[in-house]
Amino acid sequence: MCKIRFGLAVVVAGTMFLSGCAQEAGVPQVQKTDIVSNILPQGKYAELATAVSATIEQADQSRDTAALGERITGPLRIQREAEYNLATITETTVPTSFTLDSKEVTVSSGTDFPRTMMAIDKTNTARGIGTIAVWQQPTARQNYSLWAVLDMFPSPPKIEIINKQNDDQGYLATQAGEYLVDPAAVLDAYATYATNRAVGDVPFKTGDPLYQETEKQAQDLTSALNGLGNAATSFSVPNKDIRAVSTKDGGLLVVGELRYDMTVTRTKDTAKLKLGSFIGALASGTKDGVIEVDNPVVAQYATSVAFYLPPKGSEVPIQLIGASVPALISVVKAG
Repeated sequence: MCKIRFGLAVVVAGTMFLSGCAQEAGVPQVQKTDIVSNILPQGKYAELATAVSATIEQADQSRDTAALGERITGPLRIQREAEYNLATITETTVPTSFTLDSKEVTVSSGTDFPRTMMAIDKTNTARGIGTIAVWQQPTARQNYSLWAVLDMFPSPPKIEIINKQNDDQGYLATQAGEYLVDPAAVLDAYATYATNRAVGDVPFKTGDPLYQETEKQAQDLTSALNGLGNAATSFSVPNKDIRAVSTKDGGLLVVGELRYDMTVTRTKDTAKLKLGSFIGALASGTKDGVIEVDNPVVAQYATSVAFYLPPKGSEVPIQLIGASVPALISVVKAG
């Protein structure tokens, strides 16, 4: 199982990140088709991946979001900005590293615009068994931009993703009734499931790494508070913005953004409870800063997530097959 770890220093909470979980397992296989195989030839993708990688490297060095230009958008830009901000404050943290493999085959949502394109890198990494890079191209006159990068979890379903001709406008030119649930409802359904810690009307495969490790994060933090407070996790969806490509069995690979709040509450009114590490640093704007928990303190994280959504009538549950490293984006105190 992939581990998401976070730093603790006495009663201190920090950010989480996926750690070593590389292993042999089946991964989504790219299935090429002749219909739209010429949307972005491999040579063009190599040029795109190389150029965007150079842009990210330069921005990472300067910790400057503006240096990302227009080639980094969506959840990835939000998470990168948060990582740059934290790195500037702490002077020790670094942005999450990832590699865009220019040799990977790409698949798209279709020939019409706006267009989604994904590239699956099946190379084991320190955090997972591969990488999913999600690109978007709003119009024919605009360049592709990198929208999200995710680590694939071990033991994904045996699926093939394919190019599919779309005749309608939109990133997701599909009919909701063709799938196990409406693709636009998957993020909200998972947020409810992960918050309530119980499967509801929408069937999810249980025990995914994000679910398990956010639960562990709350448990470990509560333990570190030594009876003076507790930590609880709740999930939400910041927007309905999703990207998707088709699977050969008639399903979808759906990518979107989730947020989760880690709320720390004091349980003894007379206790002097403070949080340091990354949460304290972000709250105070100083590397050794702390925040007092005289009122509930909420640390919010952002992560990109990828789901396999089966076709209608399938007995296979929806499965979370990957996520990006959660980025600590804000710390606020109630009251």
